[in-house]
Amino acid sequence: MKKALFLLMLIGSISAQAQLMRNNTQWYDGSLNYTATVNANGSIKMEAMAEGEELQFTMNPISDLPNQYLVHKDADYKWTSMPEGALLKVQQQDGLTAISQYCTDRNGVENVFLKTTDDSQTLNIEKQKALLIGTYTRNDGKRVLIGSSSISVGSEEGTYEVMTFNGLALNVIKLNGISGAKYWQMVPTLKGFNLYNGDFDEYGIFAKDRRIGSLIESDPGVGRFYATEQVVLNGNILGSFRKETLRLMRNEIMARHGYVFQAQDLKDYFGREPWYKPGTDNSAIKLSFIEQLNVDLIVGEENRNERNAIEED
Repeated sequence: MKKALFLLMLIGSISAQAQLMRNNTQWYDGSLNYTATVNANGSIKMEAMAEGEELQFTMNPISDLPNQYLVHKDADYKWTSMPEGALLKVQQQDGLTAISQYCTDRNGVENVFLKTTDDSQTLNIEKQKALLIGTYTRNDGKRVLIGSSSISVGSEEGTYEVMTFNGLALNVIKLNGISGAKYWQMVPTLKGFNLYNGDFDEYGIFAKDRRIGSLIESDPGVGRFYATEQVVLNGNILGSFRKETLRLMRNEIMARHGYVFQAQDLKDYFGREPWYKPGTDNSAIKLSFIEQLNVDLIVGEENRNERNAIEED
């Protein structure tokens, strides 16, 4: 009886793992789509193409730990930044299925792959738009509203497009119907964005010219990093910010749920936000799956934060 029960539990565990990683499914890592090939031994080969280069790595299942894998590079593996022995966990919640790639020290997450049916360029553009959408005040006092494709500057109304290079979304938008500007490069700040003009060269690379102003987030109902509730971020985005800003970004996620802070600087910072309503029980707070993934990613970026942030004051 015990043996039969054990076999049932084992079969159930294997079945659960197989359900989350299916053959020919696509997984978006924040810039590219990988295709999964499930092998007979339970390992999974992940393959992507970038600028004509083939990227691949293998996920080997960990015994007795359903939906957890270690990265293996075969002798003939193609280039990938995925390190040998990296821990991957597959999770499913809130209608999303995600693979979390943990940092080498297991403290935080290096990257997240989301199961998808969309192409990577579309997803890159959507992610960039989520970071831009909002209500701002320009340094000349004009109100700027950025929607999913619309933009208004004062009384002028127009549209914008997120520019790309080799399928990757840039922090540059092309403006249509707005006088005096063709492109804005939007460099992040703690309060919003600094704006630069410029143009693309013959190779499709944007050459920044001069700073033409700034946008300050001015919607009293949301925080500066409200996008962390809507999209899963990635290392390319988080690497743009200084370590102190990452800490505020991570704690803003908690603040939206009424987290009561002990650190005085966080009390003061969020206490100035009209949307912040402190609760009474921190232990009752439940983050959405997207929010939890973003917290894990931000923790990982805070711990390594070795990149040269482009964030400006």
